[in-house]
Amino acid sequence: MDRLKCSFGEIKKKLKKTLTNDLDYKLELNFIEKLFKIIFLDIFNRSGKVPKKILIFATIFFLFWSIIHVKNIFEDFLYDRTRQFTATTAALISFQIATKIAVICMKADSVSKMREKIVDDIRNTTNDEMEIEKSYRIFIRVFLSVFAFIYAITAFISAITNLWATVSSKPIILAFNVQITWNSPNLHPSQEINFLVLLVWQIIILVLAVGFDSYFVLVTIHCVAKLSTCGSHALKIDGKTDGKCISILIRKHLHVLELIELSRNVFNPMCFYQLLSTYGLIVSISFNIKNGIDLVSVMTLAAALFQLFLYCHFGNILSSMCEKFQEAIYCSKWYEIQSISSKKKILFMLMMAQRNKEYSFLGIKSINLEMYTYVVIQAYRFLSFLLNVM
Repeated sequence: MDRLKCSFGEIKKKLKKTLTNDLDYKLELNFIEKLFKIIFLDIFNRSGKVPKKILIFATIFFLFWSIIHVKNIFEDFLYDRTRQFTATTAALISFQIATKIAVICMKADSVSKMREKIVDDIRNTTNDEMEIEKSYRIFIRVFLSVFAFIYAITAFISAITNLWATVSSKPIILAFNVQITWNSPNLHPSQEINFLVLLVWQIIILVLAVGFDSYFVLVTIHCVAKLSTCGSHALKIDGKTDGKCISILIRKHLHVLELIELSRNVFNPMCFYQLLSTYGLIVSISFNIKNGIDLVSVMTLAAALFQLFLYCHFGNILSSMCEKFQEAIYCSKWYEIQSISSKKKILFMLMMAQRNKEYSFLGIKSINLEMYTYVVIQAYRFLSFLLNVM
């Protein structure tokens, strides 16, 4: 019993050390970079340009899957609604990943600049600022670990379920059907080949999904942490605050706004495609679940809803922190300052804080929890329409 307690104590110490030591994002950035390098995509290329060989590889790969998906939906599964909607689900997932890769390639310069700014922020963080940001950095490390684990478990259970059905020769609806010329489409070996292709597809999709979403979370929470630091400094403004301190705060705030603008440039298009694809996924998967519940469909739907919630939730956190910074300036004792120039600087900072600095859907609607609710409701309304029509 004592040995068991000692073992748990050692594990607890190691876990605490892992979570609290070296909170400089090197571990997280290396993790994300290695995920993308598995499929030969270097998103942190210092040149700010994506090599042509990567673009060619990505184009060929997703062109192949586009042909497969279109052929399955409009020819192979045309008279089987369940298989057709399953193929539509796979097509939407491929579309989501393909568009995110396209965004990363087109915005390679912004992605590279974001990384450089984050690394510079870590290097220039003071001890006082570190105390404020420490909880955010620990949160990022814990969240990315749990997040990657959840995605891996979802893919693993899906693969095991399909493998068991294949080995036991049970009828199973795979996400697509890759026809091999020397195999008849209804023979068992064809299903085995399709399962292996599906497994490779799932691994690639899993790696890319974890990479994209992890990078989104890291950048967003880093912006939130920096805004929290600025807000803490803003609350301390009083009659004793000199012009130099206010100038430093303005410079820090402008730096955060620049980082948020860079992230908006990259993540706004990604959020747009995320909303579109998730809308379609909710409809297609729910249609199949209506006709018969199976574990893979339920887990895929849960993963799609979770992923959409992730983007909307962290978008909501960012917009809320921007509002909190405005409140911090307004609630400070700025009126005690005698210097007119310092008051003008504070007014300038407040005006900059009031500008729209949040993730948005085509610049029209903000990406927040309200948007999450709206997308889910509209998807189920369209599903009800489909069920009535079909």
